[in-house]
Amino acid sequence: MPPPSTPAAHCAAPPSRISPNLPSASSHPLVLVRAYGCVAPGFTAGRGLKHDGYLGDLVVDGDESTTVDLQPLAVTPSSGDTTTAYANVLDQYGEPEANVTVQARLHALPSGDTGIVADGAVYSATSDANGLVQFPGLLKGATYHFRRGQGRWQAITIPASAGSSYGLPSFYGED
Repeated sequence: MPPPSTPAAHCAAPPSRISPNLPSASSHPLVLVRAYGCVAPGFTAGRGLKHDGYLGDLVVDGDESTTVDLQPLAVTPSSGDTTTAYANVLDQYGEPEANVTVQARLHALPSGDTGIVADGAVYSATSDANGLVQFPGLLKGATYHFRRGQGRWQAITIPASAGSSYGLPSFYGED
């Protein structure tokens, strides 16, 4: 699906995603003034904005101030020594993409753990209608390899201090 509009010829390419540093309330005032030179009217500059367990969109109509209402992510929490790792799957235009397979496999157990015999099989998850993909039950402190589609495997260590859910760092791949 093409973007809703394209930038004028004199403009730099608009951002497909912006990640402002927001306070913890569910509605946040944002001011966007000429990001990357300009943003074409109607361009969705902030599709999939995430902050503190909330998700929302920002549509830019020009130089303006606006409030973004963020909706809670539906991440299924894990408990104990495990966490649910999650990410938003986006297409080439920065729009949430459903039905994309993301894979994970255990690469290294948490440092200092003994007496564990873990399964290193590939674990697949599919993004939902909002582009959310979840991996429940991952070991805190362990390193996993993740990939989207047939992209290359990328190592990500789940912090030992992760809570019941953990937003994965960004990575990319090919379908």
